[in-house]
Amino acid sequence: NGVHWVAWFITIFSQTTLVMIAVTLILHYGNVLMHSNAFLIFLIFEIYALSSISLAFLVSVFYSKAKIAAACSGIIYLLTYVPCMYISIREDLAQDTIPRWAKMLASLLSTSAFGMGAKYIAFYENIGTGIQFDNIRYSPVEGDRFTCFETVLFMLLDTILHLLLMWYIENVYPGTYGIPKKWYFPFTVSYWTGESYVQPNWIKKLKKTRLFNWYICKKHHMSYQFNWSSASISQINSDSNRNESMMDVHWGNVPNENVLLGYFEQDEQASQQSIGVRLLNLTKIFDKKKFAVQNLSLDLYEGEILSFLGHNGAGKTTTMSILTGLIPATSGTATIYDQDINVDMDKIRKNLGWCPQHNVLFEKLTVEEHLLFFSKLKQVQSREMKKMIENLLFDIGLTAKRNAMVSTLSGGMKRKLSVAMAFVGDAKTIILDEPTAGVDPYARRAIWELLIKLKQGRTVLLSSHHMDEADVLGDRIAIISNGQLKCCGTSLFLKTTFGEGYVLTLVKNDPWLSSKDEITSMIIQCIPKAFLKEETRNELQYVLPLKSRHLFPEFFSTLDSHKESLSIKGYGLQDVSLEEVFLKVTEQFKKTPSAAAVESQLNTPVETPDLTTTSTITDTSSTTLHIQHNDRVTGTRLYAKQALAIIIKRFIFNYRNMRGLATQILLPAFFITVAMTVALTAPGFADPPPITLSTSMFSRMNSLYTPVSGLNSYKYKNISQLYSMNANPYDLAETIRYPSGLGSTCLLKSPYMNETKLTFENLTGTTCNSVYNNKYQVDSTQDINWMEMFDNHNVSINRTYELENVFNNTYYSPCTCSKIQSRFVCSSFMKPPSSDLLTNDHILNITKEENEILYYLYTIDNHHLDRYGGLSFGLVQDYIPDDYPINKDSQHLHKLAVKNTARIFTNHKGYHSLPLYINIMSNSILRANLPLEKGLPSAYGITTINHPMNETNNMLSTEFILQGSDVVISVFIIVAMSFVPASFTLFLVYERATKSKHIQYINGLYPLVYW
Repeated sequence: NGVHWVAWFITIFSQTTLVMIAVTLILHYGNVLMHSNAFLIFLIFEIYALSSISLAFLVSVFYSKAKIAAACSGIIYLLTYVPCMYISIREDLAQDTIPRWAKMLASLLSTSAFGMGAKYIAFYENIGTGIQFDNIRYSPVEGDRFTCFETVLFMLLDTILHLLLMWYIENVYPGTYGIPKKWYFPFTVSYWTGESYVQPNWIKKLKKTRLFNWYICKKHHMSYQFNWSSASISQINSDSNRNESMMDVHWGNVPNENVLLGYFEQDEQASQQSIGVRLLNLTKIFDKKKFAVQNLSLDLYEGEILSFLGHNGAGKTTTMSILTGLIPATSGTATIYDQDINVDMDKIRKNLGWCPQHNVLFEKLTVEEHLLFFSKLKQVQSREMKKMIENLLFDIGLTAKRNAMVSTLSGGMKRKLSVAMAFVGDAKTIILDEPTAGVDPYARRAIWELLIKLKQGRTVLLSSHHMDEADVLGDRIAIISNGQLKCCGTSLFLKTTFGEGYVLTLVKNDPWLSSKDEITSMIIQCIPKAFLKEETRNELQYVLPLKSRHLFPEFFSTLDSHKESLSIKGYGLQDVSLEEVFLKVTEQFKKTPSAAAVESQLNTPVETPDLTTTSTITDTSSTTLHIQHNDRVTGTRLYAKQALAIIIKRFIFNYRNMRGLATQILLPAFFITVAMTVALTAPGFADPPPITLSTSMFSRMNSLYTPVSGLNSYKYKNISQLYSMNANPYDLAETIRYPSGLGSTCLLKSPYMNETKLTFENLTGTTCNSVYNNKYQVDSTQDINWMEMFDNHNVSINRTYELENVFNNTYYSPCTCSKIQSRFVCSSFMKPPSSDLLTNDHILNITKEENEILYYLYTIDNHHLDRYGGLSFGLVQDYIPDDYPINKDSQHLHKLAVKNTARIFTNHKGYHSLPLYINIMSNSILRANLPLEKGLPSAYGITTINHPMNETNNMLSTEFILQGSDVVISVFIIVAMSFVPASFTLFLVYERATKSKHIQYINGLYPLVYW
């Protein structure tokens, strides 16, 4: 089936690719995902399309009806999104951190994986960078270790898992049609190499024993019984010791050989022909109790047509379905040109033509396209294909309709096309299930001629309900009843064996003068075994045995000479019909009798229908169906009875349709449960807790970078410094080197400790532990010189780095504006000198006032997840005089105009970055201005805490709606409730589609009562 699935994949993937291209263009050029890489977005969409196609393939193997599969696929698709919805609610509303393993588990459902990936894309787009190849491996969410790249990998993994499950389930559980393989078939060598498994001889002998067959019966809860009618005469003759051969094939003791040979024709010429199809003890049991085919053994010869006759439900179609691989056999087997149907079905189908009982055609293809399509499936060469199609169209009389759509053909034309399709590709084995059903006599004759013309070199199995068709076409005829083969042979053999003889019909010249006794006496004198079959007022019917044919010339001469004396007006002779044989065989074998009883019944004359006079079917029972007009119910009583009948009918339908009842009750309850579960997992609305602002708030996948300018500022002295209470820029910058680092994350427990010694236990701070730099972690009892520790691990901050000119490519090459005009793009970048702090922060020395703004603009892409602010010291306001103010009494005036200032830069993509860096600058000013008597500055710090305002009900409701949870829950509830009216609509649509509603109206049902 690989070609079948690949063809479907190419078709669907081509369509989805066009859709994904359109969606990508709309999102990118519609300014929805304008920052993201368009090709990367398209690639993610294509991978999602792959996973969706594979999921559709997986779901399809569980269903055999398209409408049910379509409805259930939508439900399954919606359910696979539930894990993503749950994770989004917990992350966005409850601010929970979902562990990485939970997201990986949810990503095993491709829809959830795509949902989480789309969320990451939205985050990147909101940041302003968009999803790119260089950031897809990183999460834009603080503290999240799951990435968009992993969602893509999981979608690929899901695709592989879907395809593997589809492949395994389809082989083990093929559904209504197909032969299931063993559950361990992937571990068998024969599956991969294509070589058939040859059973050892001891297994073959075991399967032929009575003990094994007794076990099969007990396994399927059937009684252990004997059926001799399924014997294949070729099998009996193939062994010199017939009793031993029959013991191997059948159950029980061997009956009288003459009885067996009386039911099956011995044809020495046929036994020398090549056997095309051989059925060996073929058995099919449905529902563990009903034998559809029972121990059927039969040989079909090449170059012959075997007519398969039987009443409805006899097992003809089941046998053909087993031979074509549509359904598996319960036991037994069959070989088609020495290939076993249980293990070699793929090889058998290459040379198998089949015309099913009902037309299987494509309404949107023409007649010629059908033949062309199946020719390609059968690997017919292109040069031979056209000629073969022309011949088939001519033989079936559809040359004028070659370009007509199948939907425009009549039923008979469709049937002829189905027959022609069976012969496409020079198939060696042809199986035709009622090929002329619904065909007019002229078309039937064309099909007959086609079969007779093409039967040479082929083995043809034909089932039919037309006795004349079976008689004309069948080289041999097999009659099956209740799944058991009753007889097999040529038409002449069956008529001779089961027919009573020729029927002689005598027409009386005068009903009162013709003597039945005299006529009967004369006939018996000539043909002793003749007997009177039926007498009417004007006719007499006698049965003349077939074995007395040699007496016919003398008998008819005598009859002609005595016509006047016997008062016979005329006579006619009728041969035995195949219909008579069929009715007799099936009637006698309705119950399985013993062999002796069957033989005695077959030798007993059976009354046959009178084919020359009136029908023997009487109408004596019709009077009991006559209803007097006065007994009819009318008016309101009629409406009430009709309404009651309709209600009872619908109750019975619902009672027997348990799936529909489950759909009506269980599925709505299930979806409501899912919706309520999702709703209950949503966190309650409460005011957000206070947040202590520090650099530890941000992601620690990489260290946090903080550019600082003015680290090498000189210690200037001027007249203003004599009266200023502000620390100079150098002292402000030096505070960053203190153990407290940026802000107040880590502080010394005591300001009066030895300033050259530091122990880890002397540090304090609620988040100090989480950000402490492992490079400097020492034993808690070990004293270290913390100044030396920093000097050993850092580039000296005292070292001067002069940035002469930004445009001389000191840190970056010339930069240009991006195509989407949202950021600068630089071809290369060099990091400036950096220093590590105790709090695991990185300080970048970008000293040079005129270059700061350009540096931040040009390097935004390089630090979009690890830089949320910067510091600048030593800014001089040139418009303020150096000697302002000039006295100590003007301190308050000095605060209005500051000569030396500091500045902060913040990235508002990082929440709380503005108050955080104001806090960092405030801590630097505090520590630089502390008097010496206050001790170590690292023991002092300013902590900023954000207390969010209480949210109103309107804000909470809007936020929840924006999260989409209400919408998704509403969708689940709507889907759940839709099953209730749909379950009632189903029966109404079913009655209209099957036209049973119209039948009820014709029989007197009032439309108002129906509705």
